[in-house]
Parts: sequence; C-alpha cells; structure tokens
Amino acid sequence: MRLKEGIITAQITPCAANGEPDFGALGELIAFQQQAGVAGLFVLGSAGLGPLMTITERKRALERIITLAGPLAVVAHIGAAQPAEAVDLARHAEAAGAAAVSSVPPTYYQPDFLVVADYYKRLRAAVTLPLIAYNNPPATGYHLTPDQTASLFAADVIHGVKQSHPSVAELHALLAAGVRVWAANATLCIDALAMGAFGAISTITNVAPEAFVMLAAALQRGDLKAARHGQQAIDFIAGRLRHPTIGALHAGVSERGLPGLLPRAPLRMPDEAETRPIREAVARAREFS
Repeated sequence: MRLKEGIITAQITPCAANGEPDFGALGELIAFQQQAGVAGLFVLGSAGLGPLMTITERKRALERIITLAGPLAVVAHIGAAQPAEAVDLARHAEAAGAAAVSSVPPTYYQPDFLVVADYYKRLRAAVTLPLIAYNNPPATGYHLTPDQTASLFAADVIHGVKQSHPSVAELHALLAAGVRVWAANATLCIDALAMGAFGAISTITNVAPEAFVMLAAALQRGDLKAARHGQQAIDFIAGRLRHPTIGALHAGVSERGLPGLLPRAPLRMPDEAETRPIREAVARAREFS
C-alpha cells in the first residue's frame, strides 16, 4: 500500500494484563481509525510499544497489523540500538507488505552524525521501501538537526522525516530545504500542513482522529477558520493526554468506548486524578465525531 498525504495515526498496541498484545482489540481500533478517514498507521513505535518487544514479537505483531490494516498504509518502526537488528526488521517489514519503514537514530550511546548517517545508509541499502527518519530527541538522546536531515534527504538516503521536535523554526527550516515532513507534534499540525508538510503522524489521533482529519480537509479547501478550530481542539486534547506516558492514550481510547486495554509494563494506566483531564479530552474529541 502506497503512502498518501494526510494524517497517520501512531497506533497504540492494546495489551492484556499479562502484557500480551490483543489483536482482536487492535482490529477494532484500526477499524475506528479507518472509519475516521486517516491515511495510514505508524506502528510499533513509542505508542505501539515496539521498544518493549523482542525482535520476534515485533515481527509477529507487524504481520498481524498489516493483515488488519486493510487499505491503510502501514509505516513500520524498525529502530534498534544494533544496526543489524534494524536491518533485519526492515527487510522483514518489506517482505510482510509494509508501505514504508521508519527509524529513530541508534539510541543510548548518543552517537555523532557520522554514526547516525551510516546507520541510515545501512537501512537504505537493505530495502527498497521508503525510509523515514524519526527525530525524537527526548526519547533517543540524539537531535537530528534540519541541516543533517536535509543532507540525508538530498542524498536520497531518507524519504523524509517524522519530526517530533517542538521547534517551529526547525519545522520551517526543514520545509524550506524541501524535505518531506510528517509533523509529529500535535500542537504544530496546522503550522506544518499549512506550510506544505506531507502529513502528520500523531499519537493523539488514537483518541481524536476526526479532529485531525477535519483540520487537514479544512486547510485543503482554504477554510482557515475551521482549521483553527480544529487546532485549538487538538491543543486542548493533547494537553490532557500527557500523563502517564502512553497509558493516557489507552485510557482515552477506552473512554471513547473502544478496547484500549493496557500498555505493557513498565508503563502504567492513570490513577483517578489523572483520569479526570483525560475524560475532558475525550468529551472534546467527541465533538468531531
């Protein structure tokens, strides 16, 4: 399935109490996303619990997800600390039918750009699928700067970047350099799409896909007032789905009447005090359904 412009959901992976993914529940969540009109799914990243799975688990999960995704394009996150593991996952994703692969830079050791560039070049050589760099400095400890990203893009090493950094200036620098960008910071969705980003990849769409789809459609028809309304709602929703990490998304999905179930340990679900703002977020999300 070919990548299309638009909204991509960074899909959560609902798990049972024993930590095992529940693919029946996941099928319901994917159907919900499809009905809302998203263009694709970004799977097995931070929200999808890929870093908490073994290589074997990641492969099995991806195969099931691609089967469940139907017409939705699947972007498989294949990042790993060991380049050989990332290459293995990338080749598996291509064989399994993913539309693209994506990876954070190698983590933990805080490498320099020579190491990071070599890592992406290995992935690019391993598959024919589009390779999307994933810039998420808080999670990885490495900041892929606009200049670095642009150099990889110009050399045809990467197909584009999932940009999680909150800087508007960096977002504009990437777009000015002609880099294909998917905005991953929900609060910059309108900025990114209005400036010509290829799309947005967000965890918040697990709970409020309709708001994102509406915003994108409003911009396409030139309705800035409606787009602003959508962004203001997204800001409100995103601000209430921050804590606890990932668990808030599962709780929000469940509040929408879907089987959000649980994240995998060591992640946790919210307590009662943390659930109140999540309910406020869901109430706002329902305004767009």
